[in-house]
Amino acid sequence: MTRSRAAVMPTRRALLQQNITYDELGRLATNYAARHLSSYEPHPALPMRLLSDVDAGEWCREHGLTVNDTLASGSVRFEGASTRLRILVPPQAVEAIGLAFMLAMTEVPAFEEARFGGALLWLRRWEIWSESIDRAGYLLLEGLRAATNCSASFDAAPGHLFESGEFASAHAGLALPMLMQWDAHFIPSIGAYAAFISHEGHIDLFTRNDRTQEDMARRFEKFTPELLPVLE
Repeated sequence: MTRSRAAVMPTRRALLQQNITYDELGRLATNYAARHLSSYEPHPALPMRLLSDVDAGEWCREHGLTVNDTLASGSVRFEGASTRLRILVPPQAVEAIGLAFMLAMTEVPAFEEARFGGALLWLRRWEIWSESIDRAGYLLLEGLRAATNCSASFDAAPGHLFESGEFASAHAGLALPMLMQWDAHFIPSIGAYAAFISHEGHIDLFTRNDRTQEDMARRFEKFTPELLPVLE
């Protein structure tokens, strides 16, 4: 929110230099709040959408990806891709969240969150561990989905389409399957790469071309990426 000079509250020191008493300072602060803060409106909720499996698959095809009905790592990838990069998800939660940030920020212009172009998070398997463990993730995911005002179940709508500017929500959504060890795909709208988050504790990165793969290998060098063939 930008502010004009007229809307800026004078500093306490400047007011005291004008011999204004503490009581008068309190009244000025109250009047300032009434004039300027009461009209403040938070940023409106951004329009993340929930997608069915069919709609999520169609979105992937529209963005140049091939999709098959298996739940394997290479079920969503670029046509002709023969190799993938595999990185391990760190066991420490904070480091895993940091990795999610790096991945979501990849290919964002100037690494500015406001320029995030959107992405699809497509959950594939989320009933892997015991109910007492998975339900913690369900509650967190329900909180993220609540902003859509859509009551669809995870089964009916496992796709989460984040729009431009929704970086924080996309980051949170991506971190969740990494922390809970669920299976999911994460694909940015620009279509430079497709990530498969595995319940086995790793991420497979499929890229559109060799140059992007080389860039990704350098970006995630600290995680020691492994080059592997694409499995059919």
